[in-house]
Amino acid sequence: MNINIEILRSGNTNAPHLQYIHAPLMNQWQMEGFDKSPVDVQGRSWPMQDGDVVLYHADQSSRNDFQSQVPH
Repeated sequence: MNINIEILRSGNTNAPHLQYIHAPLMNQWQMEGFDKSPVDVQGRSWPMQDGDVVLYHADQSSRNDFQSQVPH
């Protein structure tokens, strides 16, 4: 999923107050160190663009990464 986060004033969609990608003075994705060439645990990399925020493996489950623990 690729998104551009925008902050609007008075509902003016033609002139966003703040933006993450197309800001006139800065690109927040670059300023925050967005990794455009991530590498997975198997050493594979893939190209990404500013604004790519969600990667999901449809053949896996979030339950594989979760383990419940009860503090006593």
